[in-house]
Amino acid sequence: MMLDLVTQFLDSLTWGYRRYNYWAGNTWLTGKLPINRDDAIKLVRGGEVIGVWQCFGYDVSEPCILRDILVFEADVSECEGRESLDCVLNWARSNMDVLRPVLSYGPVLYWNGGKSLYIIIYFTNPVPADYVLRDEWVEFSKAIGFDMQETQARHAIRVLGTRHHRTNKIGTLLDTNLKPINTFNN
Repeated sequence: MMLDLVTQFLDSLTWGYRRYNYWAGNTWLTGKLPINRDDAIKLVRGGEVIGVWQCFGYDVSEPCILRDILVFEADVSECEGRESLDCVLNWARSNMDVLRPVLSYGPVLYWNGGKSLYIIIYFTNPVPADYVLRDEWVEFSKAIGFDMQETQARHAIRVLGTRHHRTNKIGTLLDTNLKPINTFNN
């Protein structure tokens, strides 16, 4: 059921139906309607979008609410030039100690067809970014080498089932044991 919710929600981003969180750089941003990919980039560059990374940064006094969906993209630099599911899975397995606390939230995992693993958490209700959740994500980001205060917005997340612009692969959904559960007919 959660997979259906996430897929339905990400599909809706194409049409800009509702509020959403989308990935930019190695961080999270929250936007509002109406939106399409180009408009999203303009909003981010124009500073009109609130950065969800601030919820997980070091200013713990800042109030922040996560809405709808949280996406973290682990961009695996070790797979540069050899983009494949095997390469990304090998990276994930070697970082399982770091991933485990995040996986405990029951995310949908998606290999995007390139060198990235999306960790997608769908919220059925708005969720305050409390200290416990924040601390786990900060530790996770530090452990895999990301400084969330140094990232910059770049582009929206790839909707599940769309082709990667470089590899032309659609990607694969994974369970929390990193086993493929849907290959979208690559």
